[in-house]
Amino acid sequence: MKRNIMFRGLDENNEWVYGGLVCDSDGCKIRKLVNFPEAGLTTLDMSGCPPVKVNPDSIQEYADYCDCSDECNPVFEGDILSIDCYSDGDEKTVIGVAVFEQGAFRVRTSTKTVLLSEIAQHDFRVIGNELTDKKLALQKRIEAFLDSCIPDFEDEDVEGQEMYGIIKQMQEYLQGEKA
Repeated sequence: MKRNIMFRGLDENNEWVYGGLVCDSDGCKIRKLVNFPEAGLTTLDMSGCPPVKVNPDSIQEYADYCDCSDECNPVFEGDILSIDCYSDGDEKTVIGVAVFEQGAFRVRTSTKTVLLSEIAQHDFRVIGNELTDKKLALQKRIEAFLDSCIPDFEDEDVEGQEMYGIIKQMQEYLQGEKA
């Protein structure tokens, strides 16, 4: 199976640079791509332009998947994904982060980690990145945590009902922050 291997990293202006990764004693650099893999072209820029130096902590690998949006956004490590899941006729949106662990691309949610290939059968969209959208990443983690707490308190006694009310208020506040 042929796989597109590509990386991205943040340059000195905090802009993403896409292409082939080169690391040496001078640090990590990315040799820019002429075209994007969705077009089937992954030609490295060999026109004499030097590779662009990137922050080594920002380097992320392309997972060889695109999301289900009209733009077909490529999925990289660190991307925040919104996944529409269907179970027993119910639709649920789960938020996760693309990671590379144990030799495979996976999606880590607040409750578990699954192979990216398993969620690729669902509708999912790239909605941000942990490095460039820190507020969104934190907000999505809090929302996922609150969503996971609701079943614990929803049918409980008075104290549980109060906690359920607080969780719902926090969710409504976060929804207002997005608007």
